[in-house]
Amino acid sequence: MTRRSGESAPWSSPPRIASTASNPASSFFYIFTGAHALHLSGGVAALLYVAKRNFAHAKVTRSVAAEVTSYYWHFMDALWLFLLALLYLGK
Repeated sequence: MTRRSGESAPWSSPPRIASTASNPASSFFYIFTGAHALHLSGGVAALLYVAKRNFAHAKVTRSVAAEVTSYYWHFMDALWLFLLALLYLGK
């Protein structure tokens, strides 16, 4: 298999990867996705804490702790829905 002059193999140059310095939209996407992942993992960690903790000698019951965790979870739902709507309608 021979190549003509000026022809390059697809692997001869490195692929173009969107970086945060090259495009403001891609940097915003990565920041937005990272913030969402941070809030999601915080909610999951709170739910796991409530599920695994022994509430026998605690000042609050498991149901109160689960309710407080649900306040965080629903607040984050509303906040992210608002932010996505703001992004969509803010064009």
